[in-house]
Amino acid sequence: MKISTKKTANLDDIAELVANATDLDLKTAKKAVTATLYAIEEKVAEGKKVVFMSFGRFEAVLRPARTARNPRNGSEVNVPETWKPKFTPGSGFLGLVAEKRAEAN
Repeated sequence: MKISTKKTANLDDIAELVANATDLDLKTAKKAVTATLYAIEEKVAEGKKVVFMSFGRFEAVLRPARTARNPRNGSEVNVPETWKPKFTPGSGFLGLVAEKRAEAN
């Protein structure tokens, strides 16, 4: 497997890792990754939490209505409440990122 120097990973990069880890062909791995992301989106949109132990948690959170300022003229703008997706990383993911980034520096 080649080491990428890109700063951003995309669907193809993730599918390649999945294909290598599972012995799936690249096309099937890409479908599996896409289907997994779709399933996460659907469950969160339904109001369910999606939890992968040690990786993290996806959930929908209600952002309350608030008053903001228009940066052009400073006038107040009312922003209605809205639902937003939120990801909270798990301890295993946090530890892995800290370890890998420390090695890279």
